[in-house]
Amino acid sequence: MTNINQYMKRIIGILITVCLLNTSEIFAQTDLCISSIFRDFGSQKGVTMVELSKDMLKSYNIEFYKSITFKDVTPYLPIIMQCLDEDRLNNKARKIQEIVDDGTVISAYYQLPAINNKDRKPLKRYILYKLGAKNKATLVYIEGYLDSDEMIRMLFKQ
Repeated sequence: MTNINQYMKRIIGILITVCLLNTSEIFAQTDLCISSIFRDFGSQKGVTMVELSKDMLKSYNIEFYKSITFKDVTPYLPIIMQCLDEDRLNNKARKIQEIVDDGTVISAYYQLPAINNKDRKPLKRYILYKLGAKNKATLVYIEGYLDSDEMIRMLFKQ
C-alpha cells in the first residue's frame, strides 16, 4: 500500500508542477478586460475571430495571437473602449501609439507588463486596436518575445 501512496504522490506532484509551469501561458490573457470581447463577441454575426497556432507563429517570435474584426463596430464600441481604458490603466500598459480623432480612439498600440518565465526571457504582451472606414474595427492581442520596435517593423513590413 505504501508504494501505491508514494506513486500517487509522485504523479500528483508532477501534475502540479506542470500546471504551475504553464500558468503564465494559460492565464496571460484572462487577466485582461479585452478577453471578454473575444469571449462574448467572437461568434457573433458580422464578427471574425482569428487565433493562430504556435507553429505558425514561431518564425515571428510570437507565442500567442488572437484578433477580432467587426464589420460594424458601432454596437460594441463603448464596451471595447471601456476595456481598452481598463486594461491600459489597471495593467499599467505603456502607450506606444494612440491616435484620437474628435475624441474617438481610432488607433491604439499598448504594451502590457511582461510575464516572467523561469526558463526563458520575459513574455511581452501587446494590445492593438484600429477603427477603419465604415465603422470596421480590429482588436488584436499578441504575446511574444519581440520588443515594441520589432513589433512595429513586423506590422509595417511590406
